[in-house]
Amino acid sequence: MHNCPYCDGWECRGQPIAVTGCNQESLDLAIELLLWSKDLVLCTNGALTVDRKAVETAKRLGIRFIETPIALLEGAGDTLEGIRFIDGSFLPRSALFFSPGQYQRSPLAEQLGCEFCEGNNIQCGEDTATNIPGVYAAGNASRGVQLVIAAAAEGMQAAFAINSALLDADAATNALLDRDPGQSTRSDRITPGNEAID
Repeated sequence: MHNCPYCDGWECRGQPIAVTGCNQESLDLAIELLLWSKDLVLCTNGALTVDRKAVETAKRLGIRFIETPIALLEGAGDTLEGIRFIDGSFLPRSALFFSPGQYQRSPLAEQLGCEFCEGNNIQCGEDTATNIPGVYAAGNASRGVQLVIAAAAEGMQAAFAINSALLDADAATNALLDRDPGQSTRSDRITPGNEAID
């Protein structure tokens, strides 16, 4: 079973694939997986909860639907052989994909007062700064793209933005004059606001 065709779907190309789920995200995933295989079935586990236009699009693209609930997955070891439905029917499949939905697991951003955008992601500017001064977000918390390499790149952006903000604050308070290279700013030199101290 897989939840991301970009992370681990390539090895399933050309094989019989199923997607499970009844919502628009599941249907979108099924359409996306047509890039990997034309032998694709959407197992909805009950009624499909999308609009008529979406159903027509999927049918036009040749995606089959099975609404019968899944009883179990069958296979040997870690190899999927197929899906058994509660009516006893069996659908041979080599891979099963699902779209679990994504949400913030930690309430921290909400508690801090961060704004959110569509998809329940933290709203950020280009430098990963949120609407709360001094709070930055990167990776899965701030983008719909769930890729480690993207998260690492945004983490680097956030680190650079934080370093620049701290440097600006130190320069504004003359704190840079009171420390040796590589040393922390003395706590008695840190004051709120942007006025320099003598």
